[in-house]
Amino acid sequence: MFPLPPLAAAALIALAALLVTYLPRPPWLDAVFAGARRAPPIGWLLVGVVLGPLLGVLDGAVLEGLTPVVACAIAWIAAAAAAKLTAPESPIPEPWTTGDVAGLVAAFVLPAALLYGAMRFLPPTVAPVWKPVWPVIAVLSASVALAAAPRAGAATAVSLLVAAGALLALFPHAHKSDLPPIAMWLGFALGGTFVCVLVATRLGRQPKTRAAATITALCLAAGIGSASGASPYLVAGLLGLALAKWGPGYERLADELAPTASTVAALLWFAAGALAGGHFPQVLIAAGLLALWPAARRRFMAAVPASRQTLGLALALSYALTAERTLSPVERSALVTAAALALLVISLVPARHAAAAPLTSPTPRAEVTA
Repeated sequence: MFPLPPLAAAALIALAALLVTYLPRPPWLDAVFAGARRAPPIGWLLVGVVLGPLLGVLDGAVLEGLTPVVACAIAWIAAAAAAKLTAPESPIPEPWTTGDVAGLVAAFVLPAALLYGAMRFLPPTVAPVWKPVWPVIAVLSASVALAAAPRAGAATAVSLLVAAGALLALFPHAHKSDLPPIAMWLGFALGGTFVCVLVATRLGRQPKTRAAATITALCLAAGIGSASGASPYLVAGLLGLALAKWGPGYERLADELAPTASTVAALLWFAAGALAGGHFPQVLIAAGLLALWPAARRRFMAAVPASRQTLGLALALSYALTAERTLSPVERSALVTAAALALLVISLVPARHAAAAPLTSPTPRAEVTA
């Protein structure tokens, strides 16, 4: 159990963040933020592994106490990504092509098929002891799809649906007795989103208070998602989508959250390292299978922004935190580690860029002036 209920802990974090926005930042804090922006994800992951599993500085009690902070970071990343869905990536929207549809489907289906094949057909001496059930396969595949799909907006929308479906799949079977908890879950997810939108719009009536209102609403969404089991990723994603679509003054929400995204991403990669674990050979097999197709695609296709890998990690972390009552500690740590390693492999594979066409013709031509 938390030292405080998740909702109360997230509310205190929101209050602290609200006060921070009104205080001047000392130079050393700006230096820390600048360092967080420059360090690669693998560096923060390794720092978390050293301080967590290797040295034990971050033990189970400390990690449990930091869960609300991690939930708020997940909410920050999810809201920023969902807010981008309301704004086209280019002034002239490009039509969907068959390749776009095939790439989006393959980014999700192929990793899922590889994991399912490993679970069913590998020999007992090689097959993972950790058997990924369907919700876990769905979440892992969605995290990889976010980092490899050609259409970022569509991948974000699919990931929100996958997050909701994976969490609903944790209910045992569709019996009449399951209807009340499912209805409560949907009520917390949708009603919590509505409350957070109301909080943000009421508090942020003036431009000076909008940043503080955004922080308060995001932390509240993270607390509602964690406390209700509806996932901070899902609730905050719906919040970012609704605010950018209907919240007055929040049309540029994604741009407003972008400058802090790298610092929040560093916290998530650090948390993934601190939560690392599981049986190493089995986790390595799962991570390799997850990264196989997207890494090959990225080798020959255009590169994707590094923020896409962090978004995939946020989805995996959110599921691991929310499903902790269903997953064992080994399974939860294995899920996070497999996702983090797969996403790192995707980000480290170099992308092939097409050579730029020369501005002048290679054949010299005589100039004639009048």
